[in-house]
Amino acid sequence: TAEDLEIDGTRLSWSHMSTNETEYIIEKSDLENFAAVETFQVDGDTYTYTDEEVLVSGTFYYRVVSSDGTNQSAYSNTVSVSSNQTVSGLDRGETLVIYPNPTKGTINIQPSDNLSGLFNLQLLTVSGKVVQKWSIKPGSVSPQGLQVQTSAVPGIYFMNIKFNDGQEILKKISITK
Repeated sequence: TAEDLEIDGTRLSWSHMSTNETEYIIEKSDLENFAAVETFQVDGDTYTYTDEEVLVSGTFYYRVVSSDGTNQSAYSNTVSVSSNQTVSGLDRGETLVIYPNPTKGTINIQPSDNLSGLFNLQLLTVSGKVVQKWSIKPGSVSPQGLQVQTSAVPGIYFMNIKFNDGQEILKKISITK
């Protein structure tokens, strides 16, 4: 089964049919035919996995195969989850793209219109703790956008953008090694 945990990712659960498994291999794809896959491995005594990397809107497909170290089982039934990662606070009509996501520490913010005025950026943990903040001065954002660096440890975060008129935009972002 697959369950959308919203900000925490997707939780997969399965059961086993024998006692010889030493590991499970999970395949994830945004294509129903699994033409391109991302794989994850878990121990044979584990029957759940949380995919914390689901950071964009769309439908994702998962399947599991068990292994005894030598042989692999057939694939499980395919399960899918539709994720709708919404950016909040867009009543100004602004749209922002934050990329790459996931990132290794460089965060690019690309507005559809030039950002003007003073605003603040905060990198927040999932629980809301401020990890890092930046104050952006009026006129310092080029039409090509803004680039900031973070040294935060790998994990799931939120980028909170606070404008001088009190409006905020919140966007989920993943930092990898």
